[in-house]
Amino acid sequence: PAGVVDVGPRAVSLRTSGGDWIYVLTRGRVTRRDAEGRAIRVSGVGLFLMLPFLLYLLDRSLGSPETFETFAAVVDNWFIKLILFGLLWAYLHHFCAGIRFLLLDLHKGLELEEARKSSKIVLVVSLTLTVIIGVVLW
Repeated sequence: PAGVVDVGPRAVSLRTSGGDWIYVLTRGRVTRRDAEGRAIRVSGVGLFLMLPFLLYLLDRSLGSPETFETFAAVVDNWFIKLILFGLLWAYLHHFCAGIRFLLLDLHKGLELEEARKSSKIVLVVSLTLTVIIGVVLW
């Protein structure tokens, strides 16, 4: 589409507390610009920016009993739970939208009415899965 600029993939290296390196491959794209040409909607960036935080939590949860205590203390905070709940929805929505786009690639649901319906289904399914998984986890 006009105005869509692919800004990925990007490889990012992150160092764990144990000194190992983790390499993450991500991608994003500018999907909307204002009248001056500045990006006002970028997909994939929020998920990408939160990866270091999620990897930190993973590292804390798997390192040792002491680092697990750090993990437990961090995720016990209501604000962190809210952030994690939002990230859970973002990842589930991204996953469900990916399935939708695979179907679109197979030329299923290309008509405007079907495409709008499938986008609403993605939203409902991702919100439902978020609530179910969120309740089970917290």
